[in-house]
Amino acid sequence: MQYLLESKNGLHKNALLREIIRRFKNNGKVIDCKKIVNSYFIRDFEHWITRLLNSFRSDVIEPPNGSLFTEKNFYPVFFEDLRNAKKEIIIFSPFVSVRRSVQFAELFRILIQKGIKIKLFTRPIKEQKSNFALDAAKVIEQMRKIGVEVIERKRMHQKIAIIDKKIAWEGSLNILSHRDSHEQMRRLPYIKAVNELIRLCEIDELSTESIHNKIELVKTFEQCPKCGEYMIIKIGKYGPFLVCPNPHCSKRRSIKKWDRIKTHILCPKCGHPMVFIWGSKGSFLGCSGYPKCKVMLPYAGSKIDKIKK
Repeated sequence: MQYLLESKNGLHKNALLREIIRRFKNNGKVIDCKKIVNSYFIRDFEHWITRLLNSFRSDVIEPPNGSLFTEKNFYPVFFEDLRNAKKEIIIFSPFVSVRRSVQFAELFRILIQKGIKIKLFTRPIKEQKSNFALDAAKVIEQMRKIGVEVIERKRMHQKIAIIDKKIAWEGSLNILSHRDSHEQMRRLPYIKAVNELIRLCEIDELSTESIHNKIELVKTFEQCPKCGEYMIIKIGKYGPFLVCPNPHCSKRRSIKKWDRIKTHILCPKCGHPMVFIWGSKGSFLGCSGYPKCKVMLPYAGSKIDKIKK
């Protein structure tokens, strides 16, 4: 207001709005916003968020395949995709801010109430830049409270969103922190492109839906040093590694060649625990009762192949 009244680029001295602002300034009463809004994440405007989304929907025409958007027109179309989600939303936003995330919080709450799973990948708080660090703690806490699964992933850089594994957004815009920089995002409604992003970002194996479709996630006896959960084995592009299955924990460590990792899988022949080993010819599960028992299970991702004796 002060800028509009005093700046050379402000309102004309005879402008009606200038007089209205002056009267507000001279006669108005200052009220602390905390007495009106008790949280950055307002929970009582479902009616208005619904109207807002409907207004987006009425104006949005289905974008052509592979459409390229800038920061100026990305959010209305992206909100439309979120609103049409049926099962799952995954967002990679390395940095998060209260200012931007508050625009998503109520929508996320509504979608979660409808049974849609929402997963947010972001950097750990200590890796969030300067002012983002304080914001990140608030955003992560509030997102988890409304039911968003937040995964803190070290040194991540991807800016991606995936809706129902059918539509992907990829580019340079931090979805939950963007403010005023010039960025681009491309909309990719291609199943092959979506699956490739899921593979490259290593998110498919730990998504809720895919876990139920796996034969078994191999749980080890090695406990997470951060939260105490039994760690599981994953296969990445650089080889196998251990990762904590707790969605609120990002602890992981690599597995070296010929390390013997004791698992909860029991040998189908003698009942001894199986040991995961990464050898020169790949990964396999060998019976800990060796050499008396020589059962081996070739290990492929989270699936256990046919028994070899």
